[in-house]
Amino acid sequence: MLDHLGHESVRLIGASWGGRVAVNFALAHPGRVRSLTLLAPPWPGYDWSADMVAYDEAETAALAAGDLDAAVRVNLDMWLRGPGRGWEDVAPGLAERLRIPVRTSLVHQDAVGEHSQGGPAGDIASIAVPTLVGIGLLDVPDFQEIARRYAARIPGATLVEFPDAAHLIALDAPTELSTALESFLAES
Repeated sequence: MLDHLGHESVRLIGASWGGRVAVNFALAHPGRVRSLTLLAPPWPGYDWSADMVAYDEAETAALAAGDLDAAVRVNLDMWLRGPGRGWEDVAPGLAERLRIPVRTSLVHQDAVGEHSQGGPAGDIASIAVPTLVGIGLLDVPDFQEIARRYAARIPGATLVEFPDAAHLIALDAPTELSTALESFLAES
């Protein structure tokens, strides 16, 4: 795609699973990446907490029962609201805006899973481009620890904490994220 569009290298930004995709791309094609921004990416083989296991079990049970509405609620509760706040603290209307995209994602989850296994093996310490790692301080503690792990293991990476964001940083803190990205991209 990059060749078709005439881009020798790009600045990659990935959120959640997209962050892991960006890491895999940077490891597989280091010469094609100018900078990397990772917003709450997962870590392969991470030993998930009891809360994350309970979330996964609740989503799996809802999907197995054919209750897509319950699966959507479980996901909105985990990723939008997060463990550190009540629904009254989430921007009005945001859950409704996300309901259909989350539903669509869940409907196609098997296809996504089929194409997202594995990825390039590699040591993230070999990533040699400017890297920003962002984490919402209202996100699941697992993802906060993972973000710190990425920031510590990628040489020269910068960790940016978003105090008023859960997992979906771009939705919870769009102005703060834009400011952080503008500063980061200007320097890299």
